[in-house]
Amino acid sequence: MPQPEKITPAPRSYLEALNQAEALFRDSSVPIVTNNRLYELCTTPMEMALELRPITPDEAEAIDLILAGELIVPYPPPFLNRIYNGRELAAFQDLFQQLEYPLTAHLEPGQVLSATISHFGMLKLMETGSAACTELADKALEFRKSVARIVYTSKTRTIGFYFRGKRATETWSGWKVPFMGRFLPLFDYKTLTTAKDHDGRRNRVRLGTYSATMVIRGEPLDSWAIFHLTQDLLGLNCFKVTPVTTEEGDIEQHKWRIHLVSEGCPQVLENYTHIRWKESEILLHHHEVFKFQPCPRCGSGFHPASGCTNDETDSHIKTLVIPAEVPQK
Repeated sequence: MPQPEKITPAPRSYLEALNQAEALFRDSSVPIVTNNRLYELCTTPMEMALELRPITPDEAEAIDLILAGELIVPYPPPFLNRIYNGRELAAFQDLFQQLEYPLTAHLEPGQVLSATISHFGMLKLMETGSAACTELADKALEFRKSVARIVYTSKTRTIGFYFRGKRATETWSGWKVPFMGRFLPLFDYKTLTTAKDHDGRRNRVRLGTYSATMVIRGEPLDSWAIFHLTQDLLGLNCFKVTPVTTEEGDIEQHKWRIHLVSEGCPQVLENYTHIRWKESEILLHHHEVFKFQPCPRCGSGFHPASGCTNDETDSHIKTLVIPAEVPQK
C-alpha cells in the first residue's frame, strides 16, 4: 500500500493553509495519495473552451469530494472551464462559496476602513511589522495564508474571514488577529448563535446588535425614561439599558448605554448629534465607533476636546427635538 506522502501545495495555491493542508488531507476519508492527485487536478490552470467536452471520472470524483467538504481547494477547479457553460459556472461558484466557513472580527473604536477596501488591502493591514516577535509574525503569516476570502461590512463594522470549511477554522476561533495595530478576537458566530446555555436557551451575541452611549445634560433621566425614549419615541428595538461604568467599576453619573437589535447604527442616531426631550439634552456618543466623546467644537470622535483646532464652535450640532410627555410606568 502506498505510504502517505507529505502534501506540498503548488505555489499558486496562495490561499491554502500551509500548516493545515496535511492535517485536512490526513483526516479525510479519501486516501492522501488520491487527494494529492485530485488536488493537482483541481489547481492546474485551464482556459475556457470554445467547445465543451464530457466530464472525466477523475473530475467527477473531485467535484463530489469538494462539495462533500473532503477535498479542500482554494478556488473552483479550472477544469470546469472545459465542461461547464456560463450558467453552470455561476451556479458552481455559488455552491463553492456556500462551503466557506466564516470567523468574524469587530473593529475597535477609532479604527476606520473604506467601504470599498480590497482583500489585498486588508491583508496589508494585518502585517505585524518588523518589531513583532517571531512567533507572532509566523502565526500571522500562517493565518493570512489560511484565509480564502476577507469581506469588510461597513454598516456593521465587521470583518468576515472565510475559510475552506469549518475544520480549517478550528485553529483560529478565539484567536486575536493583528489588525491596524490592534488585536481583534475572532468569533465563530455560526456556532455561538445556535449554542444553548445550561437552561436550554440561546444567548444573545454581539453580531446583529448595536450600542451607543447617551450623555444626559440638564434634568437627570433614569433607566426607564431612557428605555421609553429609545423604544417608544425613537422607535428602536432596545433590549437593555445599562449604566456606564469606568474601568475601575465605578458608575459614571448621567450616562446610560442603550443596547439595540440593529445591523449597525440606526439611521435616526446617525442623523443627529443631540436629542432634546423635556428638560434634558442628550449627547449621542457612538462608543463602538469612536474612542472619544464628540468634540464640543467640531463634533469629531477621533480626538479629545483639548486637542481640537477647529474654530467653528457648534457648527456640527444637529438636534432632534422630541415633545415632552410623561412616561407611564
